[in-house]
Amino acid sequence: MGLRERVIRCRGLAGERNAQLFATPQPPLALMHDPGSLHGADNVARVLDRWITQGKRIAVYGDYDADGICATAILIRLFRELKVQPSPIAYIPHRVIEGYGLHNEALDDLRARDIEAVITVDCGGSSIEEALHAQKLGIELAITDHHRLRYDGDGNLQLPQCQAIAHPELGDTPFRPICAAMVALKVAKRLIRIRTGDQPPQVLRQWIVNEAIPLAAVATIADVMPMIDENRIVVGSGLAVLKNTTVQGLRCLIPSAALASPIMDASVIGFQIAPRLNAAGRLEHATQALDLLLNENPAECKNMAAKLDELNEMRKQNAKDMVDLARAKAIAASLNAEDRCAIVMADKSWNPGILGLAAGRLSEEFTRPVMLFGASDSGWKGSGRAPVGFDLHECLSNCAKFFTNFGGHAAAAGGSMNFDQFEAFAPRFESAAKMQMRDGVQKPALEIDAELSYGNVKDKKTIPIIQSLGPFGQGFADPNILMRGFQVLRTDILAGTGLKLLVQDDTGAKGELIFWHNAQYRNLFTPGRRFDAVGCPKPSSNPRFPPSIHVKDVRFHDNSTTA
Repeated sequence: MGLRERVIRCRGLAGERNAQLFATPQPPLALMHDPGSLHGADNVARVLDRWITQGKRIAVYGDYDADGICATAILIRLFRELKVQPSPIAYIPHRVIEGYGLHNEALDDLRARDIEAVITVDCGGSSIEEALHAQKLGIELAITDHHRLRYDGDGNLQLPQCQAIAHPELGDTPFRPICAAMVALKVAKRLIRIRTGDQPPQVLRQWIVNEAIPLAAVATIADVMPMIDENRIVVGSGLAVLKNTTVQGLRCLIPSAALASPIMDASVIGFQIAPRLNAAGRLEHATQALDLLLNENPAECKNMAAKLDELNEMRKQNAKDMVDLARAKAIAASLNAEDRCAIVMADKSWNPGILGLAAGRLSEEFTRPVMLFGASDSGWKGSGRAPVGFDLHECLSNCAKFFTNFGGHAAAAGGSMNFDQFEAFAPRFESAAKMQMRDGVQKPALEIDAELSYGNVKDKKTIPIIQSLGPFGQGFADPNILMRGFQVLRTDILAGTGLKLLVQDDTGAKGELIFWHNAQYRNLFTPGRRFDAVGCPKPSSNPRFPPSIHVKDVRFHDNSTTA
């Protein structure tokens, strides 16, 4: 049995649908679920159709992360294609000043600008009070979202009062773990059908393929959605057209130096494009990223993309500095001790826009939920990340009384609280974490897909086999290949936080292993020390060079220590 077949079999991807989905890196769009099967998509599309027909002044209310920005861009660009008048506007809240979600003050501002109707993307599903405020202002409201909905103390679902709501958590939606841009894509498809019939004009069919799907693909990867089912379809199709998309802003986010890899894969979006879109909201205002995705002028897009490049470089340095400081504080306070189940810290010097990145790095390193807080004018702004298997949103729900607002997912969530609430919140969060982690802090086991010799893994013939299984991402990571018998020859630091290991195996084959974000373990890899590794080969940006092996975990021969 070949490597490809072993991976598919090991991951339990049986059945005719999966056979079709994994037959090619670009599964046919015909395999996508009917957009009308998303609960509420038809209702929202009909509301939008009525607003357009009535000539209402419409605002698309989004979010400041890459998913929210892409979802907003999908609807605004569709309204342009449909030549909607008066032209709908976009509203993106400021990450630090306003925070996540629909806000009464923003609705007041929109009403003062004569907005009569608001459709949300990537927010609004739990905005009970804000929906009532919109009603009082005379604003009609439609909601598209994918975040956790609100339930009362008895477990009863509470939905905002609005004209319509599309949400994958509701009804019999066939595939639920989709991002906000995917929800927007499905609503867009239904609106096109409503306004143009069962055979939309070619220009709109091309708009879906060349604009909406690439934007949804970027958002799917950026929001760490599982790379299975129709997420795989959209990402595969989006990657195929990304370099030629008619969204000029996306094309300008492919800088030739940083993305010299000959292969446009999901990692290009995850590590290059998405961080640039997110950098605007983290350091300044996310409207800069949205403006880029809405601009049609290539020269202007190039300049705007260069600005995002600059912000992204600043973001990387700021994040590294925050991680270093937060790690030192956590260790000094013994928050990484085996009897502790969570890391919760606040520092008024921390930029709230970077907290999620730092929390994610620490959560990965210490294998426990991490909540970090920075200061804003109104109080603490917090962002958290959690390892696989931990439900961070549930944990915050158990601490709801301390927040003025909160929201998110199982793996990533955040919220705001008054300054005087943190001291009481921290131990309550620790207790809530312990309730979930009754067996203590454990590093999740890696499921091995195959065991190969180092020589076979780094053979260039292996790369095409692995790439045929892509796109990879959350829920369908690249293969975990076990390689035995390495010996450390030399170590180097790579890009500040990575660890590069020069090694040889028992056959004498030499090469490099890359251990990203693990520079702090350099002292463990003393020359001559032997270990086994789990990793996956990645193609070099220079086709003349052999692939590098990206390591996920190691086990030393002289004891059971893992890095």
